[in-house]
Amino acid sequence: MKRILFLLIIGMATGLMADIKVSDFINHKQCDKVYSTSIYDSCYDYNHKGTTAVSYTIKFKDVYRKNIRKRPRWVSPSGIDAEYIPTNSDYYKNKKKYNKGHLANDASFDYDARVLKQTYILGVNAVPQDRKVNKYNWAKAEIFTRDLTKIYKTIHILDIVHYGKKTIGKHRIGVPDYFYKVVIIPKRGTMCFKYSNNPLTYKRSDTLFEHLVPCSTIRPAHKEKVVRAAKKKYKSEHKTHTYTKNNDVSSSKGTYSIKDLQDHFNNR
Repeated sequence: MKRILFLLIIGMATGLMADIKVSDFINHKQCDKVYSTSIYDSCYDYNHKGTTAVSYTIKFKDVYRKNIRKRPRWVSPSGIDAEYIPTNSDYYKNKKKYNKGHLANDASFDYDARVLKQTYILGVNAVPQDRKVNKYNWAKAEIFTRDLTKIYKTIHILDIVHYGKKTIGKHRIGVPDYFYKVVIIPKRGTMCFKYSNNPLTYKRSDTLFEHLVPCSTIRPAHKEKVVRAAKKKYKSEHKTHTYTKNNDVSSSKGTYSIKDLQDHFNNR
């Protein structure tokens, strides 16, 4: 049954694919700061005090290599002016409603303690996410991407955040209205999923089908002017990265077929 469900999901996605360029969402014009670690690039927005997009790659050889059970403590990002960063205290009074929602999820990088720590940076790789949406809906998409590595070995992911007007905490960090998860399979194609951050739309029994959207409908959010410029520029401890055409991770012109995926299953 699980195999059939998986095949159906891929089949439905066939007509929903389109090229998605990472550089359209993460660049020095779209971002107030491109914050890079060894495992992801994040488009940091000063107004919302959080990321608008995170790109990363997961590989089968790493995802299932080891499972470190002890999780690191959340930290604020370095190299960003204090007035533009969230802290753990911003979540404290809202912890019954919002989780620190991972973009590059910890379960995909828990094979190395130093790597795992990079997924626990507030704002850069975590934003307020409704607890139920985070635990049940968004988590299904994360599991799905890890399962895909069993077939395709390497998967590229672009998580996109669209904010509303709501804020939480002393630092007034932005609360997203919805998220996109763009799943790019090299030489195969791209699938796109959309998740509302509104608990009223939450259903524990929902499926990936219900979140599939045409990739062609996804556009970068309008970049707003920074409310107040930082008084002092800080030199980042992390190397920023300027994207070029060669860095774009986009889908191929190929399409999925049920037979193609069935052959992969049969050869396992």
